[in-house]
Amino acid sequence: MTPKLILEGLEHWNTEQYFEAHECWETYWHSIRKEETNKEEADYVKGMIQLTVALVHHQRGNMRWYEKLMLSGPELLSGVEPYAEVSRRELITVATKVR
Repeated sequence: MTPKLILEGLEHWNTEQYFEAHECWETYWHSIRKEETNKEEADYVKGMIQLTVALVHHQRGNMRWYEKLMLSGPELLSGVEPYAEVSRRELITVATKVR
């Protein structure tokens, strides 16, 4: 079952409210990041956060940070996709097509 904060963040993501999506996902990430059993999930969520923050920077016209975060975010999404509702391909597609 997909956690509530992930779904809430996805609702924000789908309406291009990237800062709000980041807030939801970061709150969830803080709750799981130190648990060894959730390392892959935590890395995936961190990748989601980085792509989202990249888009926040893009919206604010800060292309330097957008580009920097676009280098590391997709790499963190290379593991198992823990949520059926959040596709690695869709996240990367949305984040790269704004260039």
